[in-house]
Amino acid sequence: MDKLLSGKVAVVTGGTRGIGRAIAERLLREGAKLAFCGRTPETVKRAARELAQATDGTVFGEAADVSNPKEVESFFQRVDKELGGLHLLINNAGLGIFRRVSELALDEWRQMIDLNLSGVFYCSREALRRFNNREGGYIINISSLAGKNAFSGGAGYNASKFGLNGFSEAMMLDHRYDNVRVSYIMPGSVDTAFGSVSAHADWKIAPEDVAEVVGLRDLFKLYGASRLVTLFKLRLPAALPQVFTGLRVSAGLAVIGAIVGEFIAGGGLGSVVEAARTQQRIDKVFAAVLLASLLGLALFGLINLLSHLTLRRWHASEQPQ
Repeated sequence: MDKLLSGKVAVVTGGTRGIGRAIAERLLREGAKLAFCGRTPETVKRAARELAQATDGTVFGEAADVSNPKEVESFFQRVDKELGGLHLLINNAGLGIFRRVSELALDEWRQMIDLNLSGVFYCSREALRRFNNREGGYIINISSLAGKNAFSGGAGYNASKFGLNGFSEAMMLDHRYDNVRVSYIMPGSVDTAFGSVSAHADWKIAPEDVAEVVGLRDLFKLYGASRLVTLFKLRLPAALPQVFTGLRVSAGLAVIGAIVGEFIAGGGLGSVVEAARTQQRIDKVFAAVLLASLLGLALFGLINLLSHLTLRRWHASEQPQ
């Protein structure tokens, strides 16, 4: 059976580890020819070798800093030469430095804006020029719930991701009739070595969960509708799984939430409808539902018991003396 992306060429930025690495492997398994970039020649070479061995696919990797427009231009020219075109761009490369505004250095601010926002513009511009010479293409930007929900210590990162979401929607409107699709994915906390405060935790979603969304057959079609996807982890408070064993949601279960999109007939691209919910609110609502269910079961049991006792009394009173 033919694979979904057989004959297609995909570019993934920041493809040496984490989310980018998981997406790169998923695309290769779907049959795409892959080009990816990373910061250092050593990590790129190692990732290219491991990806090729794991998938037996066509892989091209090159060291490139996507915050540098000259390096971006050179990288895409190499992709043309090595793989002969472009159908799909995944803008994944990103940086997070988390400090209060008064403590954030100018260089740290510039690094995040340059990589998380300007780098997406540089790569998207190169991709769009190539799409115009073909039959269109697809751009997927890896954003974050930080692009919707501000948090203390995240001013620079928030600014870059809020900007990325706005840029993505504007780019979609610019090129909606050019047979170009634009989507962005907003993961919650992902279990990677990202940012200075990142650490392993069971409640975080896995990089493979983000890759799964990118690779969903119903969502991921080069000529299908656009989607805004929010990823979050649905988990129970620590004590509840021990009580509701029959209703337990595994701590390792990644839930894909709020996949929203309306296809515009004749427009060639779906409208992006924001439907994100924070993980904390999801947890609270779910816990409240479970608690209400417990109270409901208890009330039902009490009513049943009282009914049973009432019937026994009635039967006893009806017996002949």
